[in-house]
Amino acid sequence: APMDAHQAVSNVVEICRAEARAKELNVHLNLRAKTHHVTADTAKFQQIIWNLLKNAIKFTAEGGDITISSDNPSETLFTVSVRDSGIGIEPEVMQRIFDPFEQGNRSFEHRFGGLGLGLAISKSLAQAHDGTLTAQSDGPNRGSIFTLSMQALPQGEAASVASKAVTESSRQALKILL
Repeated sequence: APMDAHQAVSNVVEICRAEARAKELNVHLNLRAKTHHVTADTAKFQQIIWNLLKNAIKFTAEGGDITISSDNPSETLFTVSVRDSGIGIEPEVMQRIFDPFEQGNRSFEHRFGGLGLGLAISKSLAQAHDGTLTAQSDGPNRGSIFTLSMQALPQGEAASVASKAVTESSRQALKILL
């Protein structure tokens, strides 16, 4: 369904705020895309961003920086990037970084934990949304950048979808399960 990607990104940042604060990380939001509505499953979109942000938190040393930014490289394209100042990715690992169970250097497995499935799942979810997920790093200890690219909804279409959603939600009865 059509959704506001900036709102979803902000939700994920809020979910991860305490963990980032515990490591004294500086998390910056730079959501500057003018066209930021996409067609996606909101929970799955947030899962992609959550995986990327959790990795950035995990692999960035105390006091480091994480920047989440959005852009429109073209009128019909929306991108969101998660950049960190963490441990980076070695060039030989870059080719297989999205493979299931890939954790780069084996010493990371013991030092950082995890199964090595987050990026594989995120890439699969991006592809299921007709999007792409890419990684960049200048090497060890030089940080990394993960970028999700998706088709953006035209601004006029996004506005009509938003007003329709408000109208529909105001007519729906609430069901609460206790």
